[in-house]
Amino acid sequence: MKLSSLVISTLFLIIILANSFKIVGTIGYYGLFTQDFIERFCENKDKPELQCDGKCELSKMLLQQTEEDKTPINLELLKNEIVLFFNTINT
Repeated sequence: MKLSSLVISTLFLIIILANSFKIVGTIGYYGLFTQDFIERFCENKDKPELQCDGKCELSKMLLQQTEEDKTPINLELLKNEIVLFFNTINT
């Protein structure tokens, strides 16, 4: 019993931390490799007067990740009603 609860708790913790590391990893990549981030993702390379430096694309990525977390769960299954009827037959 203890081993199974430990495994389930550890698995749950890993899933939660993986989601957090996705956001931290994106910010860390921008912080450590800003020029590479700008070269790969920036849409305004030809407009240096905006002085965006990839921050606009970083905010889009982070906003997209948080919107994915806020997506409501599809509960269409709960809207259906299933009626179960038992009838005894006396012969």
